[in-house]
Amino acid sequence: MSLVCYLDDSGNEDDPIVTLAGYIAPASDWLNFEVHARELFDAHKLPYLHTMELHQRKREFKGWTRKQTAKFANVFYRILNQHTYAGFEFSVLKSTFEANKLVYNVERQSSPIGFCLHGIVHQLVNDEGVKAVLAPPDVNLSFVVESGNRNEGDIRRRFNSIQKQDPEHFGSISFVPKKERIALQAADFLAYFCRRLRMRNPADKGYEHEVEFFVVAKGRMLHRQFLATDFKV
Repeated sequence: MSLVCYLDDSGNEDDPIVTLAGYIAPASDWLNFEVHARELFDAHKLPYLHTMELHQRKREFKGWTRKQTAKFANVFYRILNQHTYAGFEFSVLKSTFEANKLVYNVERQSSPIGFCLHGIVHQLVNDEGVKAVLAPPDVNLSFVVESGNRNEGDIRRRFNSIQKQDPEHFGSISFVPKKERIALQAADFLAYFCRRLRMRNPADKGYEHEVEFFVVAKGRMLHRQFLATDFKV
């Protein structure tokens, strides 16, 4: 059996924080999720889910009310919760990461998003639920990451290094366009809101509404979240 973790990143060059996040489930459960999520999308005539467009009510979501987008997100998460185990988020404060690269003489190609993958793997292998599933020798963990990231090479390098340490329990890593897998669109939702909420000041206008939207959307879905602000790379 193969466990598969779908991951997407959030954050551009100007953002102080970069985030990698997504969900884990057995490969067979992901297939069922894609079918049921597609039924929801088809019912709303949505070709795909881009969280920023949902949040800003643009393009496919133009004309929707906040209540409608929140209801859609909640139904989407109920489907996700039926087929996946949990969500995992790892964010990095980029300024501290870059400073530590100089202190510890780390190779130039080492990137914050690559470190995020390292953090996600650490979360997964230390999660009691994941550990229990991975215990048998015939079970491994693979990753699917949205393609097109400029640090894709570092992400692959990080994974290959991890895999060499435990080839029995780590399968493969692949890079896929986000529009091809609804699982990656779910990862996009988590990464987008985690990064936004970490960057915003709680005193900002609209902050409470964003928190409420995210909380209502994800419902009882289990999440493990972490922000790295001081670390060795």
